[in-house]
Amino acid sequence: LKKCIYWPKFYCTTLENLIPNDQYTIKMRAKSLDYPKGGWPASIDSHFDDGLSEKPENLSATSIGSKHITLEWNIPRIFNGVLKSFIINTEEISSEDNAKCCENIPDIEIKITKEISYYNHTIYNLKPNSTYLIAVLSKTSSYGQTNKIYVTTISNVD
Repeated sequence: LKKCIYWPKFYCTTLENLIPNDQYTIKMRAKSLDYPKGGWPASIDSHFDDGLSEKPENLSATSIGSKHITLEWNIPRIFNGVLKSFIINTEEISSEDNAKCCENIPDIEIKITKEISYYNHTIYNLKPNSTYLIAVLSKTSSYGQTNKIYVTTISNVD
């Protein structure tokens, strides 16, 4: 076992080659220098469903300009599969100029190439003084739950 990248107070291991929709009993025995053979084993029953992950945690806007928003978030607590990417959906829901409001903004997919403790991304080409509903979800073999925030860009500064 090694310390978790995402949760440094805990120890993690990865179980591979599990069969989806099967029931597993996972047993673990704590060992120490004083008890090299370990104590009584603890066990947990788990049903492995490859697919739906929990929502990304701690989604926030870390920088807001008149035409950009920088987001930061942590991985979901539970993946339920191999984490492949994050999808960012940005929807303009109000604008200073309602006649030009609510243009379609393409989704952004961020591929996961390395496990890190947090992820970030900057969305560009936004409108000043507009409110956006921004949703981030994780993707394993299917799309996971969504975390959403509302962010308003600042007014144009002349």
